[in-house]
Amino acid sequence: MASLPPSPQSNVLSTDFGGKSHMAFGNPMFIDDNLGSTNNVSYCRTHFQPVSMSWNNLSVKTKSSSAISSWFKLGEGTQKPVQIIQNLTGDVRDGQLLAILGSSGSGKTTFLNTLTRRNLRNLEVEGDVYLNGCSSTRDQISSCSSYVQQHDLFIGVLTVREHLTFHATLRSNDNDEIITQKVNNLIIDLGLIGVADNRINCESSGQHLSGGEAKRLSIATEILTDPSILFLDEPTSGLDSFMAVSVVSVLKKMTLAGQTVLCTIHQPSSEIFAMFDNILILAEGRTAFMGTTLNAMQFFTGLGYRCPSNHNPSDFYIYQLSIVPENETECKQKINSICDSFSKSEYYRLIDPKRIHPNRPGSSDPSLEDLESLGFKRSYLTQFKLVFQRSAKANLREPMVTAARIFNVMFVAVLIGLLYWRQDYDQNGAQNINGAIFIVLANMNFLCIFVVVQTFCSEINIFLREHSAGLYHTSIYYFAKASAELPYFILLPILLMTLVYWMVGLYDDLETFLYANLILVLVANTAAGFGYIISSISPDVNFALSIAGPIMTPLMLFGGYFVNTLTVPSFLAWMKHISWYYYGNEIITVNQWNKVTKLGCEYGPQPNHTLLLPSNGSAPGCIQDGKGVIRMLGFDESHVRPDFIYILLLFVAFRVVSFVVLHLRVRLSK
Repeated sequence: MASLPPSPQSNVLSTDFGGKSHMAFGNPMFIDDNLGSTNNVSYCRTHFQPVSMSWNNLSVKTKSSSAISSWFKLGEGTQKPVQIIQNLTGDVRDGQLLAILGSSGSGKTTFLNTLTRRNLRNLEVEGDVYLNGCSSTRDQISSCSSYVQQHDLFIGVLTVREHLTFHATLRSNDNDEIITQKVNNLIIDLGLIGVADNRINCESSGQHLSGGEAKRLSIATEILTDPSILFLDEPTSGLDSFMAVSVVSVLKKMTLAGQTVLCTIHQPSSEIFAMFDNILILAEGRTAFMGTTLNAMQFFTGLGYRCPSNHNPSDFYIYQLSIVPENETECKQKINSICDSFSKSEYYRLIDPKRIHPNRPGSSDPSLEDLESLGFKRSYLTQFKLVFQRSAKANLREPMVTAARIFNVMFVAVLIGLLYWRQDYDQNGAQNINGAIFIVLANMNFLCIFVVVQTFCSEINIFLREHSAGLYHTSIYYFAKASAELPYFILLPILLMTLVYWMVGLYDDLETFLYANLILVLVANTAAGFGYIISSISPDVNFALSIAGPIMTPLMLFGGYFVNTLTVPSFLAWMKHISWYYYGNEIITVNQWNKVTKLGCEYGPQPNHTLLLPSNGSAPGCIQDGKGVIRMLGFDESHVRPDFIYILLLFVAFRVVSFVVLHLRVRLSK
């Protein structure tokens, strides 16, 4: 066994970040001071306290599938658990940068998720994670850490500065001046000054960040919180070599301020590799090595795997621990041999949590007591204001979407108006007016549902990530989104009803006109509530769109136009009671015909027409007045008040159900 190397302080990297020149394996490395200064980075260090993290015998495997889920997989049989990581032990001290290396599938991302207690719903976890040597809770870890995940998620219409200001405001209690300074410093530190006022990804303006700029923005978002521990999953993916070095140098500066940084990284360059205080190399879910970069060199050399001079050590280690498809058995035997050798080496004893942190697993650290509760930094009112403003911007900055909705309404209104232009109040006119009313209702219902059907499912991952970071409550997000979209569900129904009302020639009375608008607005908002339910239960937009139509069809059939409600079979009649189509159609129809005292009996040039039932004993085959039209459709004037109440109940019930479903998705995601 090779003798132990010097302490980590004697690593080959010179960490004097005060100047430009740094040594990486004997070669100078240059960092542009314009990308950030130590003063800029340390300016934000006001809230965190140094925290070390350790883990002992950490193992993760997938949950076995149930018989039901196996049946849906076409008889593949019960799926056995798959071991992802096994018996990982180690630690990272405050003020250290730990890089987690390994080939694809080695368990790097799962390991980070396990440490942060995130994205583990389908996994079984064994082992312990400690903060400062004491047992930790999920809330403690969340409150003192931030996690830059591999996939970047943003509201695309916001600018870089707006996005960072939104997060900085909700994640801290600082005043506006300090928040502005933080945002400006981070924009400079991470090389985003050139795109600070560009929208992140906006189709209408054509502005979008590159992959590297988006990754740097993700890192900046999490640094804003002044975390004691920062987790990063592939922070340099998508970056060119210069920007990758600059990003890691910012992470290194954070550790000089006393913060703890853990990151997975794929194929780091020699310059980046030299910045790491410690490395953890994973292979097939096991620890192949953990310690300083110099220790790693001596460990592999002692096993007979000598890294050639002028060769990137990280590439060499990953190559030795990779599985060649044509030679899987020998490669796995080699990996197991290396992992077994490490577990028996002196290097492994250096990372024993019991030696590093003498506290008992069940003990507590008084310095972490204020981390027990994640909490929300801002009041309900501030949360609502900021989320509402962001949602409103998302609507206003996509003018093509708004224009398309207005055009849809106007096109349908003009088409209906021309088709049913200025109807006469006779037998044919009564039938046509009833058709126009139902078409208006149907079009408005479908429009409102498809406006909101992607509201939650398109942003669900952003919402879950921000909620878990403690930005805002579920209720705040729900009501802010609904409030930002409310103007659509007021103005669009009024526009449609106003155009159709006077073009078709509905009953010429101001009170009747205003009441028709009120009911259509209420129906539109009830339909939107139903759309929120579809959106909240759907995993993605395509699924939501595919189920919206089939669900809406039976509700529309029981609306009172296609089928007379008096003739519906009793075992299906219950469906009309959950159809706001039916309630809205009955109210607007009664509103239209209640004051009409006379209808002409002429059918016009319509041979072989079917005679209508008379409204009373006179003039057989003709409906004499508006009340006769109401009775012909199976409606009743006395139902107007109950119908109004039922629509209001559905309006409230749909929103309650959609909110509960959204809340459950939050609970299940933990």
